[in-house]
Amino acid sequence: MLKIIKAIRARYILALLAMALLISMSAGVMQVLLHEKQKDAEVINVAGMQRMLSQKVLLLAHRLTKVESSSDAIVDVYNQLHAAIDLFSQNHEFLIQLHTNQQFFSKKLDAWYFSSPTLLDKRSRQFVERVRNIQLKDQNELNELYLISQTLLADLDHAVWLFEDHSNKGVERLRYVEVAIWLVAMMLLLLEVRLIFRPMEKQVKDGINELKREQQKTEQALGIKSRFLARASHELRTPLQSILGYLDLYKKERQTYQLDQAITSVKQLHILINEMHDFSRWSNEKISIQNSYAKLSDTLETVVAPYRLTAHKKGLSLTVQLSKSDDQTLFCDHQHLAWMCSQLIDNAIKFSDKGKVTLVANLQRTGSQSELVVQVIDQGYGFSQKQLESLLAHEQANNHFQGMQLGLERCQWLIGALSGEMTFSNRQQGGACVRFSVPVTLIKSDITEPQLSANGKTALLVEDNKINAIVLSKQLNSLGFKVLHVHNGKEAVDVLAVKSFDVIFMDLNMPYMDGYETIDYIRTQLHLDTVIIVVTANDEQQDLAKAIAFGADDHLIKPLQQDILTKTLEDVGILTAI
Repeated sequence: MLKIIKAIRARYILALLAMALLISMSAGVMQVLLHEKQKDAEVINVAGMQRMLSQKVLLLAHRLTKVESSSDAIVDVYNQLHAAIDLFSQNHEFLIQLHTNQQFFSKKLDAWYFSSPTLLDKRSRQFVERVRNIQLKDQNELNELYLISQTLLADLDHAVWLFEDHSNKGVERLRYVEVAIWLVAMMLLLLEVRLIFRPMEKQVKDGINELKREQQKTEQALGIKSRFLARASHELRTPLQSILGYLDLYKKERQTYQLDQAITSVKQLHILINEMHDFSRWSNEKISIQNSYAKLSDTLETVVAPYRLTAHKKGLSLTVQLSKSDDQTLFCDHQHLAWMCSQLIDNAIKFSDKGKVTLVANLQRTGSQSELVVQVIDQGYGFSQKQLESLLAHEQANNHFQGMQLGLERCQWLIGALSGEMTFSNRQQGGACVRFSVPVTLIKSDITEPQLSANGKTALLVEDNKINAIVLSKQLNSLGFKVLHVHNGKEAVDVLAVKSFDVIFMDLNMPYMDGYETIDYIRTQLHLDTVIIVVTANDEQQDLAKAIAFGADDHLIKPLQQDILTKTLEDVGILTAI
């Protein structure tokens, strides 16, 4: 679609540029022609003024003969006469200059001014000279001047007509230019329709058809996501039911194992929430692998604990088969491993009405390579042949688990990302068996991790939630930190201006001054290089990257687990071995 938009935009811009170029050229031509017409009007005005001036000169000369030579009025009339004849002379020179510059003069004007019998240029100059040297008391000379001016008036009048005729021909040319511009514009529009807009229309139609196909895919994807969310709601209720059930039992019986089971169920709930958040990335088959160290039995217990009460209510037996020799510390993606196992157990319980559900785990060693093999076996309905073929083809047949469901599709994606294999089969005794294997790394059991401590280092905790602040403060205190808690970024920068710390834990969403602003202020205004660890419930990569860009050193995602907190502090060099 972006390609279509770019192509349409390019064609549209090309059409606009062509029209803009034509309009600009037309405007330029019209401006030139209009400027010429404006100059034509000025020339015609000057030529017309010559007629008036010739009569004004004659009138003023006649008035001079009537005025007493000793009066002041004669001076005023005399000045008017010379002003009129001077203006006549200037106008004449202006018109002759046009001929010299080869401007405006037509052949007829050229003949009228410079050829016999008219010789208007010569006669105009003679008229100017005669007026300037006139003897006002000589009546014969005044009579001759009158006759000359009347003849000159007729010739000047004809000159004005010739100027107007020349200008009218220019106007006619302007009309032709306008018509030519209109024709060119029409041709350009036709070319644009054929070469630009018609192909553009085809591209738009093709784009609409492509959008319809994409819409169908989107609707299908939305249907898949809706079914997943419905299933996720069910998955969340299972650990929640386990947490509430064990806490209720603990209130009555006060057995420590009941709290342990509740805590294990909380961990499973945490895993499920993380998986729900990852679903958008999973939909694009972009699965983030997060390897960590943990004992296999702890991971499996995290999976099984939330389902014990559910299995018990249905009259099912839920067991784990793991030998002591296989209960090793593994380096692998325990979170996704736990999620896959929970998917298989959840569906095995859901579609079993009697018998037992068994989770079998064992390690297979081949030289230096190790592989974890997990089987979930139930005594439920089993798979039909059609359902097995659908599962093997990675296709979703219906909403029933044994008909694939989204959980198994995601499990298959995960298995592929973990370089493992998954198979589905029916047992002869009845029920289904789902088996998967993934490569793992064994950690030697005789290696003991060193004890780490902050040894009294100081930590500034910037957190607006009091409960979160209390929990994290206690976790840091257990590691040997001296913790000072402030409620927002403004309080933090005020404290940092007068006191130094070894590490800063920074929430991002706070009032007055959020985490991004605070980190930027610490780095750019206070110029501190103190280690800053972002602590947030927001695990969007773009937001975390933004915090790192402002100057954060690392991040932790709420809810915090002690081992992850310890590992992060060790990575940034804050904790040291005791």
